[in-house]
Amino acid sequence: MFPLRDVIPSRTFPGVVIVLITLNALAFLFEQSLSTRELRAFVTTWGLVPRDLDFVTVFSSMFLHGGWMHIIGNMVFLWIFGDNIEDRMGHGRFLVFYLLCGAIAAFAHVLREVGWAAQTLEGGYRAYRRSIVEQLATLPAAFSFRVVHGATGSGKSRLLRALARAHAQVLDLEDGRRGAHPVGSRRPGAGAVAPDRSRPYRKQLASRLAPSATAAGSSRSQTPAIASGQRG
Repeated sequence: MFPLRDVIPSRTFPGVVIVLITLNALAFLFEQSLSTRELRAFVTTWGLVPRDLDFVTVFSSMFLHGGWMHIIGNMVFLWIFGDNIEDRMGHGRFLVFYLLCGAIAAFAHVLREVGWAAQTLEGGYRAYRRSIVEQLATLPAAFSFRVVHGATGSGKSRLLRALARAHAQVLDLEDGRRGAHPVGSRRPGAGAVAPDRSRPYRKQLASRLAPSATAAGSSRSQTPAIASGQRG
């Protein structure tokens, strides 16, 4: 499917999107003006060549395209969806986000070229979401759960951290930075959910739960999972 438009209006002028599209278009038109020999030298100098990787080409390669369909497809998607993202994130943050995503794609290409199993997701974000939903439809049946509930401040988070220190299978869905091990720990233990802090969005929750639960299932631990909750 090829998008033609969206139905979400932007509240701000998409200046960064317009500048990016202009730069991409100018770079492509310059490529088209070169002879075959000149184009090869140009791409070798400014394109991403894994053996000659440097900081400049990581970013300059983002503005090079291999043909008309390549640039038209990219620019149409950028124009239709980029303005809403820029509107939501703000001009400066959107530019950083754009460049960061391009750099990640560049390094994924380099890793793939040198033999690492770095892959892009076929089907994009929708395919990823579909796989997550399919996993969560079957994974819970593989576990038994002990539910621990209590009011905020009753010590649930301390319990989770203690379980994690004891090498339990712990999944802290509220804040993975607090030292909890993921459910995928290959030692007998418990999977735990701590809702003391602000609750994650539903999509974020599913994205964090599914891969961790999959890893936990591979450990074949018979210890029940522990879900910590609060009843109001």
